[in-house]
Formats: sequence, structure tokens, C-alpha cells
Amino acid sequence: MEPHRPVSSVYSFVMSEHRSRERSACSWAVSTRKRQICLDFSP
Repeated sequence: MEPHRPVSSVYSFVMSEHRSRERSACSWAVSTRKRQICLDFSP
């Protein structure tokens, strides 16, 4: 069997992808001046 990647690295990769989407949603909210959406998506 090939060695599995550590769960932490996979988790961090998924979280980085998730945060990049949050940032794009945040910038969309600011561009449309709907800052409440940005606040809702931020951790």
C-alpha cells in the first residue's frame, strides 16, 4: 500500500481552499457594499 498523507496536511489544504473561497465571498460583499455577508462568513 502506498503511504497515506498525514491527516493534518490534508485538513490544512482543505481549510486553505475554504478560506480562499471565504476571501472571494468577502471581496464580493465589499464590492457590492453588503458587508454583513462578509461578517457572516468570517470566522
